[in-house]
Amino acid sequence: MQRLRQGDDAAYREALKLHGDALYTFLVRLTGRRELAEDLFQETWLALARSAAKLPADTRLGPWLYTVARNAFRSHRRWAWVDVSRWLVVDQDDDVTSNAPSPEELALAGQTAGCVHRALAELRPADREILLLHAIDGLDAAEIATILDLEPEAQRQRLSRARKALAHQLQRIEKGERP
Repeated sequence: MQRLRQGDDAAYREALKLHGDALYTFLVRLTGRRELAEDLFQETWLALARSAAKLPADTRLGPWLYTVARNAFRSHRRWAWVDVSRWLVVDQDDDVTSNAPSPEELALAGQTAGCVHRALAELRPADREILLLHAIDGLDAAEIATILDLEPEAQRQRLSRARKALAHQLQRIEKGERP
């Protein structure tokens, strides 16, 4: 943090290397659109470049970046003039490959991933974001509470509700029901 606060370009590149991939993946999953995720990703890093000198020395960079990225997404969503349904559709990633050894396992893994992907897309954005932060990005409860500006107990309850909502959506998909 000290080097970032002093404007050290190498520290900025190190921060990007350390947090960039996970943050970008979080934004892709949160927004469901690569183009939007790229824009928000750039906004997040520009915010760091603008704010680094003013950040307290004890700032935990990872949670700070996730908070800025999440707020950028929320701000964009709040001001978007397009149909709300665009936020509920998560594009399938065509370039994802699996290392499963057999075609049957590949097919099953693809079906499972597709079901989870669809179930996540059908969740409320608040449920989707907490599940992504916890299960995909592997952040701990304290970091998630900081990012979402929640008390620890509220974070725990929201995560529990989000898990139940995801399980419900997965059951609906398994039964072939429409959202």
